[in-house]
Amino acid sequence: MKQDWFKDIFEHFPDLPDAGNCCLDIRLVGEAAELRDAWALLPPTGQGWVCLDDSVQAFQPGMKPGFLLNAEVTNGNSTLVLRMVGGGWKAWEWNESPGDDCRAITRSYKSSAPVERARGKNLAYRTYWKKQDDDGVPVWVPVGSRLIGWRD
Repeated sequence: MKQDWFKDIFEHFPDLPDAGNCCLDIRLVGEAAELRDAWALLPPTGQGWVCLDDSVQAFQPGMKPGFLLNAEVTNGNSTLVLRMVGGGWKAWEWNESPGDDCRAITRSYKSSAPVERARGKNLAYRTYWKKQDDDGVPVWVPVGSRLIGWRD
């Protein structure tokens, strides 16, 4: 039995040109108890989306704040993920760098933001896999996915 079957999968699917090795660091970067402070956790620039209590919209710097539920904003190899948790908000930063910690595959999904959907834009996400031991057998398990931007 081959130890690195995940690598073999990549070799059998040539339509995964961006599949490859990397390192992924996920860390909590902030918490907010008030809505205005949650908006302040978002970066000043980037691509992404925000989910308000009445709509999903593409992220735009300086956008009019509404009641923010969730957001994902990416800038290069870093993505800020903001979620309403309990009675407040938490923000995590996902940073990708060169290395051999993880394997990653990029996929695109249709957006639920009406304006971006009408423009034919899709959300691109990168899913990360990490090798772990399962009763002595090395297996690849998903770590999570991060937004990497809008794609045509």
